[in-house]
Amino acid sequence: ERKALSLFERTIGPDRPECAGARENLAAMLARRGELDEAERLATQALELYQATVGVEHPETWRCTLKLARIKCSLGPCELAKAD
Repeated sequence: ERKALSLFERTIGPDRPECAGARENLAAMLARRGELDEAERLATQALELYQATVGVEHPETWRCTLKLARIKCSLGPCELAKAD
């Protein structure tokens, strides 16, 4: 999975919204497998990339924000999921 993400980013460039989507999808899969720390890291990267490429008001950014909040809630008390 991580190799596929790396290849994808090398192919189209790492600073594109498509890469944010790939990171977000990998984060969701890792979260389902219980790899929450790595899922949080990837979802955070995806969110930052969405914010930089499509803006904070874009639906993709909002969806990624919700996924990151769910992952953070899975890590511990939901207070951690509050926006910074």
